[in-house]
Amino acid sequence: LNLNFNQLRSDCVMELGECQELRSLYLSNNNLDNQAMINMTRLCGMGCFKKLEVLCLFSNGVSDLGQAMECVSSLPALTDVALEGNECSSKPGYRQSIVRSAKCLRVLDGENVSELDIELLQMGEEEKAKSSTTMPAVPKLKI
Repeated sequence: LNLNFNQLRSDCVMELGECQELRSLYLSNNNLDNQAMINMTRLCGMGCFKKLEVLCLFSNGVSDLGQAMECVSSLPALTDVALEGNECSSKPGYRQSIVRSAKCLRVLDGENVSELDIELLQMGEEEKAKSSTTMPAVPKLKI
């Protein structure tokens, strides 16, 4: 379904919940913001968008990376997502965060998810696990 360039607002996303068989959704260059991500996540929780493989939200007003991550993680069949042109895509760790959130993702912003993306993600998670289990050394105080 191509709804690019329609000046849609975030509340319009709720109307798409009835499209149960939707596999591709193009919503680029609209007026969608963080509320669109919340609405889409909410609809996924109600069983909508189970078959959605492609989601294109290029050049909207999505600024909250956490909301974007929650949204893509709620789409079980998602293999291709475009968020470039939104403020959230310029945040540090954007690519790794979205790749981590969408388990089946193969394409992000028009670029294939590479082996390097996966390796960097795994290395980051290993480092995170090490740092959470290792207590830093406490310096001895001289009295």
